[in-house]
Amino acid sequence: MTDSPLFHMDGATEGTTQWRAESFQMVNWGGFQGHHTIDFAASATLVSGASGTGKSSLLDAYLALMMPSDTPFNGASNDAGSGRARSVDQRNLMTYLRGKTDSTREADTGQMHDQVLRGADEATWGAVAMTFIDDNKRRFTVLRAYFVPRGATKFADVTMKMATRDGRLDLRDLADVTEARFDKRALKNRFSDLDVFDTYAAFSQTLYTRLGIGANGEGGKALRLLARIQAGQQVKTVDGLYKSMVLEEPATYAAADKAVDHFEDLERSYGAMVTEAQKAKVLERLPELHRDYESATEKADLIDRFGVHREGDTPFVLWQLLTEHGLLDAAADTNRARRRENQAAFSAARDAETELKGRVADLQHQQRDNGGDVLAGLQNELDVLTARRDDVAAERARFDDRISLVDTTIDSADDFVAAQLRAEEFVAGFGATEQELDLERVGLQRTAYPIEEKIRTLKQEHGFLTGRASLVPQHLHNARLMIAEAAGIPADELPFVAELIDIAPGEDAWRQAAEVTLSSVVRVLLVDETRLRALGEAIDPLHIPVRIHFEGVALHPHQEVRPDPRYVSGKLVFKDSPFSRWVQDRVQAPAIDALCVAGPAELAGDGSRVTQSGQIRNGKRGAHGWNKDQRSIIGFSSGVRLSEITDELAALKERADDLAQQASGMAGRIMALRRLKDAHQHLIDTAWAAIDVAGAQARIGAKEAERERLLAGSDVLRGLQDEEARLSSELEDTQKRKHQTERAAAELGDEHAAIVDRQDLVNVRLERIQADETVTLTDEHSAHLDAQFAFGVDSADLASFAGGVKRLRERLTEQSSQDRETARNARDTLIGIFETFQSRWPDPNIGVGMESYSSYNDILDAVYTLGLYERRQEWKRRLSAWSGQDLVPLVGAFTTSIEEIEDRLRPINEILTTLPFGAGRDRLQISLRRLHRDDATAFRKELKLLSSGSTEEFTDEQTESRFTRLQAFMNLIRRPDDLDGAGAGRAGAVRP
Repeated sequence: MTDSPLFHMDGATEGTTQWRAESFQMVNWGGFQGHHTIDFAASATLVSGASGTGKSSLLDAYLALMMPSDTPFNGASNDAGSGRARSVDQRNLMTYLRGKTDSTREADTGQMHDQVLRGADEATWGAVAMTFIDDNKRRFTVLRAYFVPRGATKFADVTMKMATRDGRLDLRDLADVTEARFDKRALKNRFSDLDVFDTYAAFSQTLYTRLGIGANGEGGKALRLLARIQAGQQVKTVDGLYKSMVLEEPATYAAADKAVDHFEDLERSYGAMVTEAQKAKVLERLPELHRDYESATEKADLIDRFGVHREGDTPFVLWQLLTEHGLLDAAADTNRARRRENQAAFSAARDAETELKGRVADLQHQQRDNGGDVLAGLQNELDVLTARRDDVAAERARFDDRISLVDTTIDSADDFVAAQLRAEEFVAGFGATEQELDLERVGLQRTAYPIEEKIRTLKQEHGFLTGRASLVPQHLHNARLMIAEAAGIPADELPFVAELIDIAPGEDAWRQAAEVTLSSVVRVLLVDETRLRALGEAIDPLHIPVRIHFEGVALHPHQEVRPDPRYVSGKLVFKDSPFSRWVQDRVQAPAIDALCVAGPAELAGDGSRVTQSGQIRNGKRGAHGWNKDQRSIIGFSSGVRLSEITDELAALKERADDLAQQASGMAGRIMALRRLKDAHQHLIDTAWAAIDVAGAQARIGAKEAERERLLAGSDVLRGLQDEEARLSSELEDTQKRKHQTERAAAELGDEHAAIVDRQDLVNVRLERIQADETVTLTDEHSAHLDAQFAFGVDSADLASFAGGVKRLRERLTEQSSQDRETARNARDTLIGIFETFQSRWPDPNIGVGMESYSSYNDILDAVYTLGLYERRQEWKRRLSAWSGQDLVPLVGAFTTSIEEIEDRLRPINEILTTLPFGAGRDRLQISLRRLHRDDATAFRKELKLLSSGSTEEFTDEQTESRFTRLQAFMNLIRRPDDLDGAGAGRAGAVRP
């Protein structure tokens, strides 16, 4: 009788038949390149072979097909490795799919690089499948397919599909859907009866059901036990055998998972609360900065609309014309009123002048009738003498000013004669004195010229070397550029030897020695020897202003060398260059290199020797000194030489300034001498009578005395004379007023003409602008400009209008620049905030430009609207509701798990009592030993504390502290895969 069913029904009778593996297929798995099939015997199949033939790879392929992804591969595969199952430190899916054969270390980076059979520079794929057959010859195929894209570095980059099929499936047929990367729809289109699963849970449940794995829904446990048996891990102790093959996962794991799952809700709530607070902190300045940006932009835009920066017709020009038009109208009205007033004053002065002239003429007639002809003659003589006295006084004032440099006092004719004698003596010796001073001045100029020329040369050298990594002088560099251009070779591929070497750190004292020792080679231009012939032909027609020595060199990769530090070559460093091999060989050549000695006493000896000062000797021949204008040429950098030039320029400039100051002082002395000579010459050329003010005044006194004697004899004449004097004075005042009004009339007329001309010009421009209608000026803008113009200036003053407009334009331009800067700073700060936000909370729907401001402001509004305080109170309430009660089951789970271990231990020990062990045929017994480790004791104490109590009465600080403590504890009981390296976690904390 058989246990086979009388008939078969899908899904109902699977568990009543026996399934066995019929065949196993692999495509691109480990060392199995391409498609391979292993057929299994109906009874049993033994797989054997030498090391490396693929036994472990075959078993791992089966584990990859049937087991969860956290199941370790076969122990023989990973005994040499460490780390988590299928990690980068052990064999994993990626190494199997690509067929890793070895690892090599890169010489440059030191990183390990896998040697693989496939997929190194292209995509690859692989698959594993098992076909099962039951007692009724029904077949059922289970498969996994993998697509590995080019550049994949981790399993997350790999596309994996799990599927089953009633019947057999040839994995080679999967090649048709590799381009679709095993897309589910593509698989269904190609294999219509294929069942594709998205999760291992659904996939494994189908396996358990169809193949009858496990009883009472414990297929997973059955597979895990099978995996542990098949893993081939060495069991060294009975204790290890018991733990790995008998015990199930303790109940503490499930209790811990449940507590962790519930606590994660609190963590998410806390994280959301913290995130919102951080967002608010990042975005809190948005409104203020945006207001600053908008305000500054609006102000700058307003000024831009005025057009103060532009030429041609602008609103600002229109306002300027309108304002000036109003000021011109007001000025014209004022000018008109002042001309009327001035005309009235002129008429009054003119009439008064006519009347006074008549009265004075009448008085003069009366004086003549009373014997006043003699008096009139005396008066005329007095007028002449007075005019003469005034001329002499004016001449004396000019004389005193002209001879002010002469140290002399002239109060009499004798003083004047003595002064003239001294002046003639000074003028006679002036020529010799001037020539002596001029020779000194020329000598100073001749001294300063080479210094100034040196300054010019140094400045030119400084400008040339700035930014260059070389000390090659400009004339050599220019010659190189000519050669490079003619030969069609980049200038940087034609280095001078001096550019490829430098003084080693700490050896600067030997720079001069290196310069003189290597002088014959450092100015040689190097060229790739393969280009030497073409270069020679190209430069032959050139007229190069300096002779250039060049040499063809074989190029080699740069190699670091360490020449003998006793020699000049050992005090150098060499630039990484294809020419460096030749340079290293050349500077170490005995004909060039020299032994560095401490002093001249050590120069005697074999070979070339050199001191720090640059004295060199080879046998009986020697040399010393530094050529004029010779500069250092060796070096990668111009920094040292630039510093030297700066110091030298400072010293030369100080010397040049001193010489210039001396020359300027000498020129001043010559000019002073010449002015003194002119003063003495004027003294010689002047006559005493022309400056004798006292003599002229004495003649006036004598004539006035004669006039007084005449007047004393006639009271009538005296009275008429006095009245004439009074009226003459009044006439003079009246004439002055008349002349003043005449000048005022001329000035007002000119002013009126200027106003009219300006009005015509302004009106023409206004009419043109208004006719074109291309420029408008609103009342608001006009009032704004009026207010700005009135700041710090009299807005009603036409004379200051032009200057005020200029200052207003400058002020508006500066204000616009400041506003733009303010707006730019605010914008940059806003964009910085946007970028910070995106770096912390990426959102592809929001940009980081100003156009995204509203989106970020909405986020800030949402944070404030929902309320950070309300979020904290809600989180606190949820923490209080949780209050650690989910940890209570974990406390009981420890006791329950230990009891379960004891229950399983009894039957095992009963079996062991029947099995002899060892040569003495003893019996084994497994004893339960409770460990009391410090960390476990501390863990349980913390668990007991946190599983009790409430946070309802806690302050915010206390609640935060308790949450942090809970969070640290929950990390101890999380699964290691969830910790991201945060700690050992589950293994030591929850296992009883």
